[in-house]
Amino acid sequence: MKKITLIIGLVAFSTIVRSQTENGLEKIIVEKYYVSNAVDAAGSKGILPVGSVTYRVYADMLPGYKFQAMYGNSNHTLKLASTTSFFNHSLRGQTTPDQILSDNLIDNTVALDSWFSVGAAANELFGVLKTEDDGVKNLLPISSNGMLKNTTPLMGIALNVQDGIINDIPELPLTKTSGFPETVTLVGLSQNDLGVFKATSQKGNSFTTNSGAISALDGAQGPTPENRILLGQFTTEGDFSFELNIQIGTPTPGITQSYVARNPTGNEISIPSLILAPNISPSITISAPSTANVSDVITIAATASDLDGSISQVEFFVDNVSIGIVATSPYTLNWTALSGSHTIKAIAKDNQGSMTTSSISTIEVQLVGLNELTTSNFSVNVSPNPAKDFVTINMINLQNNQNAIVSIFDFKGSLISSTTTSV
Repeated sequence: MKKITLIIGLVAFSTIVRSQTENGLEKIIVEKYYVSNAVDAAGSKGILPVGSVTYRVYADMLPGYKFQAMYGNSNHTLKLASTTSFFNHSLRGQTTPDQILSDNLIDNTVALDSWFSVGAAANELFGVLKTEDDGVKNLLPISSNGMLKNTTPLMGIALNVQDGIINDIPELPLTKTSGFPETVTLVGLSQNDLGVFKATSQKGNSFTTNSGAISALDGAQGPTPENRILLGQFTTEGDFSFELNIQIGTPTPGITQSYVARNPTGNEISIPSLILAPNISPSITISAPSTANVSDVITIAATASDLDGSISQVEFFVDNVSIGIVATSPYTLNWTALSGSHTIKAIAKDNQGSMTTSSISTIEVQLVGLNELTTSNFSVNVSPNPAKDFVTINMINLQNNQNAIVSIFDFKGSLISSTTTSV
């Protein structure tokens, strides 16, 4: 009877009330769990582009509160999306992790599969933030073929140090005596509705519902004192976004709270972290002189900004070859000019890894002194120009007893000959 009543409540949301002043749901936490590299991409069973990010999403609740459902109804849509597609393991991928045997986590890239959860990272194993995993017992044996060994700072703690998977719970806050995470119960949804997360990688990029829920019928509490419940894991190379609506149970039996992403009414509560908007790429402009002489040291400057984050670096290029990276403002770099026409650009990267390339500037670098005037009526004629074997230099109106230094450079700006002449 208890379960039937809860299902009716999830579908109709007619019994949700808020009788307490405190918000039991403090925030939604998004963790960068892993960033795939070339080794992962090459060996994966399922298309896993290099640079794909595995995100984990957690509900952070006050002690004593229980997660009940993540839902969509006629007034509030539940949405998860990517600007590309989601990765799913093509052999052992599942729509919920309680269907993944713990022994299969060592199989290829199963540990990066995309799914919904109500606490589990695999059958009978909890998913926790890597920072909450003490690393004493690593439950994700990193495969011998080199997969899952990326250590880029973009994902924080490496998986072979702390994998965010636990089964030992020192102070069990759960109602279940077994200590196992709750299993996912679909309300108003079928496995076909979760088809974007089935064992076909890159099948789709969006999940929405206005009439269903991913629920824990007995209520779920986090496996650590922080009381954070893993709601899902999603791997994509695109920009990840969501709008979540969540129902939680309070410490008072029969009293629940409902949190919605947009347009709360009545006792509904809205907090900003229920919405994760797609990352906005940074903007960048570049400035540099349009002309210079060989061996001039010129300053290339970039102006970069990011509306929804921060700039992590600006990389400068001359003729598509990197000449340096600047991590903090002002974004400037010096370059010693070489003879010829050159293209200059810069690429800005934000804290989410999105990159924007500036427009291309052109600089013309000429040899020094071929037609330089030393007086108002003095000039130099050079022929042929350019020259291969010999060159004739005529100095017109060189004054008596006036010395002239004649230097000849090749097309790269290297000095070939230098001599002093006088009249």
